[in-house]
Amino acid sequence: PASAPLARAFLSAAAAKPPQLLPADTAPVAQRLFLEFPGSDEAPPRAKGKGEDAAGQENGGIKEAVQKFEGEAIEALERKEVAFRLIVQMLGGEGGLEADKVAKVRNAAAWQVRSLTDFLKIRKRDWKEQGAQLRVRINTKLSCCQAAVVVLVRSVSVLDADSKASKDMLQQTLAWFIEATKSCILSSWRKLKICEELFCTLLNGISQITVSRGGQLLPVLLIPLKPLVVSTCSQADMTGCSPGALFEAVVKLSCEIIEFGWTKDRALVDTFIMRLAAYVRERNDYEEEDGKGKDTVPVMRLNVVRLLAELCVCLKRWEVVDMILPLFIEHLEEGDASSPSLLRLKLLDAISRVACLGFEKSYRESVVLMTRSYLDKVKAVGAAENNTLPSEATAERTETLPAGFLLVASNLTSTKLRSDYRHRLLSLCSDVGLAAESKSGRSGADLMGPLLPAVAEICSDFDPVSSVEPSLLKLFRNLWFYIVLFGLAPPIQNNQASTKPVSTPLNTGESCVALQAVAGPYMWNSQWSVAVQRIAQGSPPLVVSSVKWLEDELELNALHNPGSRRGNGDEKAAVGQRTALSAALGGRVEVAAMSTISG
Repeated sequence: PASAPLARAFLSAAAAKPPQLLPADTAPVAQRLFLEFPGSDEAPPRAKGKGEDAAGQENGGIKEAVQKFEGEAIEALERKEVAFRLIVQMLGGEGGLEADKVAKVRNAAAWQVRSLTDFLKIRKRDWKEQGAQLRVRINTKLSCCQAAVVVLVRSVSVLDADSKASKDMLQQTLAWFIEATKSCILSSWRKLKICEELFCTLLNGISQITVSRGGQLLPVLLIPLKPLVVSTCSQADMTGCSPGALFEAVVKLSCEIIEFGWTKDRALVDTFIMRLAAYVRERNDYEEEDGKGKDTVPVMRLNVVRLLAELCVCLKRWEVVDMILPLFIEHLEEGDASSPSLLRLKLLDAISRVACLGFEKSYRESVVLMTRSYLDKVKAVGAAENNTLPSEATAERTETLPAGFLLVASNLTSTKLRSDYRHRLLSLCSDVGLAAESKSGRSGADLMGPLLPAVAEICSDFDPVSSVEPSLLKLFRNLWFYIVLFGLAPPIQNNQASTKPVSTPLNTGESCVALQAVAGPYMWNSQWSVAVQRIAQGSPPLVVSSVKWLEDELELNALHNPGSRRGNGDEKAAVGQRTALSAALGGRVEVAAMSTISG
C-alpha cells in the first residue's frame, strides 16, 4: 500500500527513541509485536564446536546459506528490528512481560545472533544479489541482529541469579556473543559502519553480562577472550595510525574486564595479560604449525604490541606496566627487535607511551633505552657506507625516537621526573653534538635537530632565573654551542648588508654554511627553528658571575678552538665559525682578532 513507507518511517522513529508505555498498554502492544516472531518457542542450538563450520562448508553450506538468507524479506527484518527495540522497554520493572513471553523473545533474539556466523562468512561474490540491493540486505540484517543483542543482554539480566538454568543461559549467551564477534572480525564486511557498531554492541554485552554476576563468569570469559583479542590483532588493516573501531572496542573490553577482575581474581587476570604479552616474543606455537599463518605473524605481533601499550595507558597501574615493559625491553635488547625493523619501531613507540605514565622505575628504564638507542644510531651514521642503513634505522633516528622524546616531555607531570628528564635530554644533546663533530664532511644539524622540539618542551616550565646547578648550566652551554656550530638557530640578520665588509680569508664549505646560518635563509626544518626560540626563553644565563669568568673563558675557548681538545680539530671549521661570528657582530671585530672569545 502507498502508506507502507510512511508506516515504516514512523516505526523506525519509534524504535530509535521508544516512548514510555503505561503498564496497562504493555500487554496489547506486546501481543502485536510478538506476531513478528513466529516459531520462536524453541531455543537455538548451543555454540558450534571446532570443525563444525568447516564441515558445513564442505557440504555446500555456503550455497544453502545464501538461499536461506536471500529468502528473508527485507521488510520482515525491518519489522523484527523495530519489535526488538520496542520490547526491550518492556523487560523488567512494573508491568513487564510474563516469563514465557520473555523466553519467547529471548529465543527469537538468540536465533538472530546465532545466524550471524553463517551470514558473515558469505563473501560478496557468493551472493546472487549485488550492488545497492545487497548493501540494503547487509545493513538491515546486521541492524536487526544488533537490536537482538540488546534484547538478549536485557533478558538475561532479569533472570533469577541463583538458578542453574540462569547460569547456563548466561554462559551460553556469552558463547554466542563471542562466536558472533569472531565472525565480525573475520568477515569481509568488517569495515562497514554497521558491522563495527554491531561488534561494539556485542562486546558491550559481554562486559555487562560478566560484570553483572560479580566475577562468577570471569573464568568462563577470559579463556575465549584471548583468542578473540589475537584474532583482532591478526587483521592486516589494523596496523595503520588509526587501527579502527574493532581494535579500539577490543582494547576497551580488555581494560574493563581486567579492571573488574583485578580484585575478583587477580591471578586469572595476570595470566590473561602474560599470555597476551607472550605473543611479542620471537617464536610462538602458531609459528611451528607447518608454517601455517607465518604471513600474518608480523601483523599480529605489531598489533599486540600496540594493544599492550594501550592497556598500560588505559589502566594506569604500575603492576600491569611491570608485567609488560620488561618483555618489551628484553625484546628490544636481545630479541629480533634488537635490529632495525618495523617491530622495533612499534616497541620503541610503546615504551615511550609507558614512560609518560610517570612510574619512576618504568620511566627510567624506558628513557635510558631510548637515549642509548638514539646515540647508537647517530654513531652508526658515520660507521656505515652511504645508503647501507635500513630505512627502519633512519626512521628510528629521524621519526620514532624524536616523537617518543617529545611525547614524554609533553606528558610527564612529576616535577622530580621532569627535572631528571631535562638533564638526560641535555646530556644526550651534548653526546650527540660531540659524536656529530667527528663525522667528517657532514653537518650535525640533522643529527641534533630532531631532538630540539623535545628539549624545548621539557624546558617550557623551567625557571631560567632560578639557581641552576653547575652541571646543568654546563649542559645548557654545550647545547647552545652546538646549536650555533650546526647553524640550528634562526638567522639573526634579515638578509641585510653588514655595516662593515667582512674579511673571508678562506672560501670553504664550512664558512658558507656558517655565514648562511647568520644571514639566512634557514636551512633546516622550521619546527627546529621554533624549538630553538622556545629553548632560548627557558635557558639560564650562560655566564653567571665574574668569579666564574676565567673558568667559562677557558671552557668556551676550548670549544671554540678545535685544536685545543682531542688533538684532531678542524681549523677550517674554526675559521668558518669565526667568520660567521664576525658577520653576526656586523663586522665590528676582525676575524683575525678572534683568537679568544674575549678577544
